[in-house]
Amino acid sequence: MTFAEQLIILALDPKTGKFHALPRKSLEIGLAGAFLLELTFRNVIDSDANSIIILKEQYPQRPLLNSALQVVREGDKEIPFRKAIGRLALQGKLLVSKTLEHLVDEEVLDRKDKIFFIRRDSPIYPQADDRLRQDVVKQIRDLVLDPEAIPAPEEAALLALVLACRLQRKIFTEEERDEFESRFQQLAGMDLVGIAIVDAVRAARDKELLDLAAD
Repeated sequence: MTFAEQLIILALDPKTGKFHALPRKSLEIGLAGAFLLELTFRNVIDSDANSIIILKEQYPQRPLLNSALQVVREGDKEIPFRKAIGRLALQGKLLVSKTLEHLVDEEVLDRKDKIFFIRRDSPIYPQADDRLRQDVVKQIRDLVLDPEAIPAPEEAALLALVLACRLQRKIFTEEERDEFESRFQQLAGMDLVGIAIVDAVRAARDKELLDLAAD
């Protein structure tokens, strides 16, 4: 699954089918970061903590990723990281709805009005039902709770997205958070792009998205 899909799955409350209550704008900005991470790992853009460089002007293999790429680039070849996040986050609600729509089309989620549940008979992801979410949660828990575990780059990036949206509150108990918070942040910080996303979310709490996109 893509970073965006994993983030959406984690952000949905499996009991209610609605999104968990999250800090202001964090899901939209976190999802913007998820798209940037996906484009980075697919070698469509190059990223560091300060800026992104466009390597490919089109990415037709994935229409939603290609749309995100066009929003980011706006004719530029190199964009400050926070500006790229801001540009995408301005389309955050659309990114959320399009990612949900894709998961419904892929028969991963069932929709009932504005409520979304993981399907129990997905032909695309036969492990769906709640095991799909549990597998992602288990992956995160195993990395953080095992002091010997070393995350792969993609895993560190996922941890950073979780940290940006403060979703660790839905994955770890209060006692676990107290004990392992420093390790969680250390592992999430192993991915420079991921930690830049965390910083962008924190900055956005004090800024309007238009201001972030103009930085």
